[in-house]
Amino acid sequence: MGRYHLIFDMPVKVGVCGFPVRREVLFQSVDVIEVQRTFYQIEKPSKYSRLRAETPPHIDYTVKAWQGVTHKTISPTWRRFKGELEGNPKNYGGLQPTKEVLKSFRHTLEIAYSLKATLILLQLPPSLKWEDYMTDTLRVFSEESGVRLAIEPREESWFRKKVLDFLRKNRYILVTDPFNRGVVDIDPEIIYLRLHGIGGYRYRYSENDLKRLYNMIKGKTDVKTIYILFNNLDMFRNAVEFKKLVASRE
Repeated sequence: MGRYHLIFDMPVKVGVCGFPVRREVLFQSVDVIEVQRTFYQIEKPSKYSRLRAETPPHIDYTVKAWQGVTHKTISPTWRRFKGELEGNPKNYGGLQPTKEVLKSFRHTLEIAYSLKATLILLQLPPSLKWEDYMTDTLRVFSEESGVRLAIEPREESWFRKKVLDFLRKNRYILVTDPFNRGVVDIDPEIIYLRLHGIGGYRYRYSENDLKRLYNMIKGKTDVKTIYILFNNLDMFRNAVEFKKLVASRE
């Protein structure tokens, strides 16, 4: 298959979150891979430079930001962290305007540059509400980053007009699960969708589900790059099935 398929002149890039199958199989089957290890651990950028060198050029990488940016240390996600934190542990996560959060973001940025990533994803905890102090943090991220930034909020307060207007003005891509909130399109260039399973991670998308997904994106008549990232137990199978569906509709 080629790098992407076109729907009404829109490039659609289909991929998975992580490496659910052997790399050589994955490289032959998808268009984009969202790297997940970067969320849990601080690792050397050189590791990701090597990964990029071993990856065919047609594969796009995106990077999930380290949890020190988004998740406070009381989050259970920190149980998988190995190492010692610098500074005050209470100052990590939650998009707080602290030096610890900024340093965490800069670490993620180094990884993204090493991987030649297209985009950095900031996935927020489900309970994290919008707070006005976040404008300072997110504005600094946008100003410092040479990579596009996408943010996946899951708490209702993020979907108010004033917040969406701020994100749009600062060139953030709003990430949603289309089977949950639909497609919230605020960026003129990119739509980024993450599919977590209807009702949970173990859900496998049916043929009818994938047809529904296709219909959700085909109505976007502007020329945009649309990323479809499966993040369910059968993510690889569903990604391959969706690519075949798109190809059959060309």
